[in-house]
Amino acid sequence: MHVSHFTNMQLTLRHLRYFRALVEAEHFGRAAEAVGVSQPALSARIAELEQITGLQLAQRHSRGARITDAGHELAQRAIAILAASSEVESMAGAYAGDLTGPLGIGIIPSIAPFVIASIYEGLAHSPVRPIIRETITERLLNELEAGEIDVIIASPPLGRDGIVTADLGCDRFFRAIPKLSRTGEPKENLPLVLLEEGHCMREQAIAACGLKTPPSEPGVTSLATLIEMVAGGACTTLLPELVTRARPDEARRIEIETFPGSEPARRIVLAYRQTDPRALQFERFSTELANILGFDRSK
Repeated sequence: MHVSHFTNMQLTLRHLRYFRALVEAEHFGRAAEAVGVSQPALSARIAELEQITGLQLAQRHSRGARITDAGHELAQRAIAILAASSEVESMAGAYAGDLTGPLGIGIIPSIAPFVIASIYEGLAHSPVRPIIRETITERLLNELEAGEIDVIIASPPLGRDGIVTADLGCDRFFRAIPKLSRTGEPKENLPLVLLEEGHCMREQAIAACGLKTPPSEPGVTSLATLIEMVAGGACTTLLPELVTRARPDEARRIEIETFPGSEPARRIVLAYRQTDPRALQFERFSTELANILGFDRSK
């Protein structure tokens, strides 16, 4: 890869951030929305980047953008550069001792609604100012690698080199059944409905509960919808303990049953870049966070 000598424009971190967003979204409009600029502004920066490098990085098509081979190579280098830049900015905080100031915390959707209030309340008098970002695991890992967020709260496996985790605790699965069956048939005969394919919690629930045959019923996109379906007597489901703790009023509308014998569960972890200068601080922060969220780390 070479840099063109026919332009006086300088490569900036903004060029790389915008291009990384385009690689992830594969769509100019969605990439512009992700970085908070207009589509023409993002397109202009991508065009500048192509001028600077002398390479075609993306090709427009009717459904979005196709990233070229050169574009994918540049994107990998951009991630490393952006992460290094973020780590340089973090060095002062690392040498200062405890965490202070803004902290970008990414949280997966099957955890976020049930911990955000506790995080804000628990850190209300802390020098840390949490900035919450909720999206799917894969996207959070990409943003973590690029230094756009500092840590993520997720459930393993995460499967990324250079990402380390500190265990927060165990989140047990319970069986949720309606108080009354909508159809009048025995509740044990009601269909089992989980989140739709693509949600990590679906796979975790299937594995943790030893379901040899995944449910044939179509899944739904949110735990809130699942609770409404169970409360309405239409189905049963599997719920993590975090839900029942954070939403006790909703949990009282349905019956919560524990599993006999060994209780199925998922682990909840705090993940961060191994090379981040604040790695030791994040390890200490995980202990504080586990206490805030009510986890018993001995389990």
